[in-house]
Amino acid sequence: MISTKMSKEEAKEYASVPSAENAPAYSYGTCLCLDDELLKRLGFDEPPPVGTVLTLNAKVTVTSTGVNQQQDGDKEARCDMQITDMELTGEGPNAASVLYG
Repeated sequence: MISTKMSKEEAKEYASVPSAENAPAYSYGTCLCLDDELLKRLGFDEPPPVGTVLTLNAKVTVTSTGVNQQQDGDKEARCDMQITDMELTGEGPNAASVLYG
């Protein structure tokens, strides 16, 4: 797997703050928010505690792509994806308990 964590220099530039210590470690586009209904479908009766490490396996469909060019010549690419199937593993519930109680 490839880490999405930004370097201190990238984080400082991304956040436009004077110190990399105050900058976020990951960019906004790497955040995924699961609602109550989806958590239940994934086998969670309640959200896992903050700091819990889980493994996300997902299948996605690319829904949009684009490249924007700025007046100074800088280009910025983007790729939007829709998660169509996913699974969480790790410290959450195990498959046997979800399937068989």
